Amino acid sequence: ELSRNLPAAVRRIASFLGKAPTDGQVAAIAAHCSFERMAANPMTNASSMPKVAGEGEFMRRGQVGDWRRYFTPEQVRRMDEWIAQRAGSEAAPPFEYE
Repeated sequence: ELSRNLPAAVRRIASFLGKAPTDGQVAAIAAHCSFERMAANPMTNASSMPKVAGEGEFMRRGQVGDWRRYFTPEQVRRMDEWIAQRAGSEAAPPFEYE
C-alpha cells in the first residue's frame, strides 16, 4: 500500500493518530518518506553505523515482497503470531504488504 499510494497511506496513518494534515503537509511527508529520500538520508539509512560482517546493506531494494528472500516460512509464522498477540483491539488499520 505504501509503495502504491504513499500520500493515501500518510492520510490513513494520520487519521488513525487523530490528525488531519493539510494537502501540503501530506505531500511533504510523502516526499520525505519515499524510499529514495530515506536511502539517501544518513539519519535513516544507517550509513554512519559500523557494518556487520556478513550482513548486507541496511536499506535493501525498496521492493514490495523482497522480505521473502530473507525470511523462512517459520520466521513469517512466528512474526505473524507475535504481531497478533501484541496488536490487541487497538491494532492499526490493516496494511497490504504484497
